Amino acid sequence: MGKTVSVLKVWVQLRKAIDVLASDEETLTIRMPHLDAVLEIVEGIMVSCTSTSPGENIGIAFNIGEVAGERRAKSARRCSCCACLRSLLNLFCCAVLGLAMPVVYANGPTSAPTTMGTESLLDKLKVATTKNKTSWTSAYLKTGSRFVQNEEVVKQLAHIAPPDPKKFAASEAQILQDAQLQYQLFKVYLPNITSIFQNIGMFGSEVGTFLLDDLSAPQAFATKAGGTVLVLTTLAATEPLETRNSTAKTRAVDIMSTRMIPVLREMDKVLRDSDLVFYGVCFTYGSRSNSDESSMKWPEPEMLAVIVPRDVLHQFVEGQITDNDLLAKCEMYLSDRDARFNLQRVQLRRD
Repeated sequence: MGKTVSVLKVWVQLRKAIDVLASDEETLTIRMPHLDAVLEIVEGIMVSCTSTSPGENIGIAFNIGEVAGERRAKSARRCSCCACLRSLLNLFCCAVLGLAMPVVYANGPTSAPTTMGTESLLDKLKVATTKNKTSWTSAYLKTGSRFVQNEEVVKQLAHIAPPDPKKFAASEAQILQDAQLQYQLFKVYLPNITSIFQNIGMFGSEVGTFLLDDLSAPQAFATKAGGTVLVLTTLAATEPLETRNSTAKTRAVDIMSTRMIPVLREMDKVLRDSDLVFYGVCFTYGSRSNSDESSMKWPEPEMLAVIVPRDVLHQFVEGQITDNDLLAKCEMYLSDRDARFNLQRVQLRRD
C-alpha cells in the first residue's frame, strides 16, 4: 500500500514546488516525495474535497506511491511551470475550502491579469479576491503565504522586476504589452507607493499587516472611465472577527472605518498632486462563528475592496463631507464568508 498523505501536506508540497520553480537557477531539479503522484491526483482531491462540507478542516487522505518524483525544467520553461503549479494550488485551495472554481490567470511573471482596458478594474478585483482569500487562509494556517509588517512590503517593492519577454509565448504578445505597461506605471509611482507603505505601519491604532506570498506585487494599476486607478491589494488583518452580533456588512463597515480610512488618508496625502484619478484598497480579513469553533474549522476569509475618486477623498480629508458621504460616493465590493470567490458590489453606511 502507498503512504497516506493528508490534504494539508499535499498543499505544502505544491507550495514547495512553486518556490523551487520560482528560483533563479539555470537548471531546476525538483526532488520531493510523491510530487508526480501529487500532481496526478489533484483532480481527485478536488472531487473528494468538494463533496464535503465547505471550509471544514477535513482529514481526507490519499494513497500515494512511495516512488519519489523527479522533474527537470530548463530556465526557459520555468515561468510556465510555475504558473501551472500556481493554478493547481489555487484549484486545490478551492477544493479544500469548498469554494467555487475560480478563473485562473497565468500571465508569466505575475499572477493577475494586466489588461488595462475599461473592464480591467473589476477583473483585477475579482482576481484579488481569489488570490487574497486563498493567501489569507494559507497565512493563517502558516502553509505558504505570510502576514508581514510594512517593512517587508517595502523590501518587496525593491525586488519587483520588469517582465521578461523570453517568458512569454508568441501568442501572449498582448499580455506582455500589458505587463510592461503595469511595470512602467509602477516605476513612475514607485516613490509614492514606497512612501505610502512606509507610513502605514499602523492602521489607526492597529499594527499594519499585509499578505506576502513572494509571487506578486502588492499593488495593481487599472483604468476606469475617467482615469487611472492605483489599488493597494495586500492589506490584511491577522485576527478573525467574530460573527456573533454582526453581519457581513457591519464587519465590512468596521474594517472600512478602522483599517481602510487611515490608509486612504495616507494615499490622499502622498498622491494628491499625481495624475491618478482614483485610489483603491483591498482589505482581507477572517471571520469566525460559534459553529467554526465547535467543529474545529478554521475561520473563513472575507475581502472588502473600495475604490474612491481622488476629489471625493480629499473632500473627506478636509472635513467637507462626512464618513457616510464618503461611503455613499465610493465603489465598494464585498466577498463575505459565504460568497466563496464571488464579489458583489454593495453599499455600506455607518449607523
